[in-house]
Amino acid sequence: MKWNHLKGKNFISKFQKAMALYPREKMTIHLGAEKEDEENQFRKLKTGQYITIEKSLPEIKIQRLLRIADQRFKKVSDRPLYIADEITLGDSVEKRHQLSGALAMLKKAKNLLQTNIGDEIAIIRQKTLLRRTWPMSEDHSRKLGHNASNLTWHQDSNPKHGNRAMIVLMASLQDGFGEQIPGLSIHNLEVNSFKGIYGYDGKKVEIFEKQAKEVDKNSQIKRPRLNRGDMIIFDGLTFHRTYATETMTSPRDALLVRVVKPKDTQNFGELQHIKLNIKKL
Repeated sequence: MKWNHLKGKNFISKFQKAMALYPREKMTIHLGAEKEDEENQFRKLKTGQYITIEKSLPEIKIQRLLRIADQRFKKVSDRPLYIADEITLGDSVEKRHQLSGALAMLKKAKNLLQTNIGDEIAIIRQKTLLRRTWPMSEDHSRKLGHNASNLTWHQDSNPKHGNRAMIVLMASLQDGFGEQIPGLSIHNLEVNSFKGIYGYDGKKVEIFEKQAKEVDKNSQIKRPRLNRGDMIIFDGLTFHRTYATETMTSPRDALLVRVVKPKDTQNFGELQHIKLNIKKL
């Protein structure tokens, strides 16, 4: 495990204690604004922080998802695929989450989910997605008529859910995430409420970045790099957007899972959300 942005005399001892939570995973913890509560900073994932875990998605799951992606995603305007509705992955919502690798990702993040959500968790049905993201300009994405490549600064929570607990997990299906293929930009601005989307409807990306500097002049944008099967995790209020450059010529495929407390599924519609006990994974 690597870490950065550490200050204070007690950080190392607290880090060593926290290591007991993640005994076998190769994990990197990245702190956001350096104003974290010392008692919980390695235990609670705060807005603006993210964690990466290598080899979180088994190869057999990756190959299965790539076959589906190649069959379903032909052009940049194609929308994401909902795992719960993908009948080639099984005859039940639960089976589809298992065969896609979504449950394998949760198992890798088991201790983190217990700390941030609890033993009882719920997977948001319409938020478990297989997404292909193409490198494109913000203007091109805007003209497609929907947020095809997530080039806006946004949070994964919503106005109703607000600052209630949510953990977002995203696994790359290819090498070169954030280098050869589109990745993520993550803003470490510390916020405690749902703010909306910056990129469309008059709220431009650059406006958000300027406002973030006005709130915290030390705020920064991080661009993590992942390889095939690696996973990035952050909370539902963390601002993020697709990161792409003109030199990228290939799309990126990723599996995304969002987890909340079972009592909060009402914030995402009356659907067949998947409720699990994390200890049984």
